[in-house]
Amino acid sequence: MISLLLFVFVDVVLGGALVLRLRRELADLRAEVQELRDQLEERDQELEPCIGFVFEQSADEYELGVCRKGRR
Repeated sequence: MISLLLFVFVDVVLGGALVLRLRRELADLRAEVQELRDQLEERDQELEPCIGFVFEQSADEYELGVCRKGRR
């Protein structure tokens, strides 16, 4: 009987520790995903099409139809 209680106690403690570890890892993954989303958003903003027409474009920029911010 005592061994069964000890087994259940150890099982509960180990299970609780595992759940806490999984929650911590999940929180880390969420933070990493958010960081990647932020980086993607920054890159997306850099690559937004320029409004208007620029007469002094190189052939490469003209073919792409986009230019980076600050470049003309």
